[in-house]
Amino acid sequence: MAKNRVTRKQLLNEPDEFITTANRAMNWARENTRTLVVGGCVILVVAALLSIFSYNRQARAEAAETRLGQVLAKYQTAVDAKDPVAALEEVRGDLDELSASYGNTSAGRLSAVIYGNICIAGLDYDDAVTQYEKSLNHFGPASSLGNVILNGLATAYQQKGDYNQAVSYYKQVADGSGTVLKDAALFNLGRLYGQLGQAQDSRQAYDRLAAEFPQSMYAKLVK
Repeated sequence: MAKNRVTRKQLLNEPDEFITTANRAMNWARENTRTLVVGGCVILVVAALLSIFSYNRQARAEAAETRLGQVLAKYQTAVDAKDPVAALEEVRGDLDELSASYGNTSAGRLSAVIYGNICIAGLDYDDAVTQYEKSLNHFGPASSLGNVILNGLATAYQQKGDYNQAVSYYKQVADGSGTVLKDAALFNLGRLYGQLGQAQDSRQAYDRLAAEFPQSMYAKLVK
């Protein structure tokens, strides 16, 4: 049976597919000029808004970092001239304003951790708890700052005399995967368990400290 073959002449007589498609596109464009213009304007507006948003976000981030640096410099000057309690009052308003204005930036979130530390030094343990809890919501216990925040909460509750709550936070540090401040947490657990009359738990915490962190200054204190 003879095969159906397409000759070169027949191919040349067929309309070029690309040209046909291009012609259709040009016809559609002529018929829909307004649609194309509006669509192009929308794309340009969206691009401009994204560019402005990105610029503003970067500008806010830089402004927050600058402001945080100013507040820390002011705090250090106050500490040198007075004491941590008076220095806290010097910068409390600045830290509150920084949180309110730049709370959604990295520097603004970090300022809550710093605020908590300053409150601990300034003997305001209630506000320290507030700032550390805010930080914990932002960063989470598994973040790089997790142990710092948990340790701060434990310290604040310990100073408030709420040893059971302090133990719960120190345990999170001691039993977590990170190593930052874990030796300090084990040491404080040993002390707090002793004050709570839980001698066996106290000994276990000290044994863990000696075994896991033999070079730590806390392990040397235990010895």
